[in-house]
Amino acid sequence: MFESILGRTYRLFISRRFAISLLIAVSFLLLMGILLPTLSYHEPSEMVSFSKEHPILFELGKVFNPPTLTTSWTFLFLTGLLMLSTVLCCFERIRNREYQDPYGKEPKFFRHKVEFSLDAGAEDSMASSIATLRRYWWRLSKKRVRENGVFIEGRKGAFGFWGSIIFHLGFMIILVGVIMSSSTRFSGKFLVAEGQELPLLTENMTTVVRQPADGYELPGYPVYLESFKAEIVDERFPVEYRANLKVREAGGIVTSKKILINEAIKINDIAILLENYGFAPHIVVKDPKGQTPLDAFINLRGRIAGSRDSFKVPKTKLSIDTVFYPNRKNKASLVPKTPYYIITVKKGNKEIFQGPLRQGKSVKFDGYTVGFPETRYWAYFQVNRDLGIGVLFWGFMISFIGVVIRFVSHDRQVSIRLKSGDSGTEVLVSGRSKYFPAIFKGELTKLAKSIEDEQTGGPLNWDNLKKYFSG
Repeated sequence: MFESILGRTYRLFISRRFAISLLIAVSFLLLMGILLPTLSYHEPSEMVSFSKEHPILFELGKVFNPPTLTTSWTFLFLTGLLMLSTVLCCFERIRNREYQDPYGKEPKFFRHKVEFSLDAGAEDSMASSIATLRRYWWRLSKKRVRENGVFIEGRKGAFGFWGSIIFHLGFMIILVGVIMSSSTRFSGKFLVAEGQELPLLTENMTTVVRQPADGYELPGYPVYLESFKAEIVDERFPVEYRANLKVREAGGIVTSKKILINEAIKINDIAILLENYGFAPHIVVKDPKGQTPLDAFINLRGRIAGSRDSFKVPKTKLSIDTVFYPNRKNKASLVPKTPYYIITVKKGNKEIFQGPLRQGKSVKFDGYTVGFPETRYWAYFQVNRDLGIGVLFWGFMISFIGVVIRFVSHDRQVSIRLKSGDSGTEVLVSGRSKYFPAIFKGELTKLAKSIEDEQTGGPLNWDNLKKYFSG
């Protein structure tokens, strides 16, 4: 009884319908994860309002959230069954490949035939037919002599079978890559100014776009922005950004990294991409008592004329609204030649000052002094980690190679019947192909024409070999 159950289970797993059913189930789960809102892509405050406005979609999004879905027991169980079924199906195909006739189900294959007569006898016609088959790289599979004639069979596309196996291998690698990618993917953004060092930690990210369900923490390498440079044509068109970082990795090893726009750097399994930049003015504020409540570089938004931002002065009731201008003489310029801010200073809700604050200068009001000694750049970086990207890439590449092999070396069979007649030999060239009927028709017609034009009338010799391979 146990053997009977084991046999039925094995037959179930090698069933194509079972594998397709599992594939549909896994694809459905992934599709729902794509179509429904991905909760890990949004801030918690956004999700609170979304849960109130769309409670059903919110609950479905929790169930089909990709980071948790692809690490759930349901998804892993279905994926494991699919991979096991694929492995067993491939094993069965390899084991039985010599015993199954790939042309058994004839209606699925294209057929074509060409008839003509040769003046030569049957033996000479057979020799020329075999020579022509070999010339066009057909593998001679059978040669039979019967009362109604001589039958020669040739085949091509034997390696195409392995293309199918390679494709399924790539498919299983893709499934592994999907699980690895969804369970390890991290995406966040951080901002650092020139001369500033920032540990690479999740808590220092300005935005966390995606985080694994297991609460992955960044390694905490200190990142120091040594310098930043923007190449701008005609002072208006940025063409290149360049940031020079120093990273202190594990063991205290300090490495210098140069990042160009759209060219990420790798630190172990973490990729850092330069995304944006702006200006960080050095602001010094002194109160009427001569104390300095603020002496720091302030990362303010914007790098074009008219960019607005604001900040508060610690330990005071002051807040400062800013309007940035990179160049006092050219409002369209993006090059900070003579940068200045129009500042509006408020004490509580009362405006106490408004006017320009130029680099290297200071302004005084109500006993306060606000200085602007220098300007530095800040740079905005995107941090990504995904251990499944490489696995997915090679999975798709292997699957693609398998598909190419499968169709380039697809199953083809040709049969040549030679029958002696009153005026020579009657020849019937017929064939079957699984794919590309128009191409196969031309291939078979060319083969028949070569047999008809063949002049050897016997076994191959050196002169004929030269003719075959030059043709």
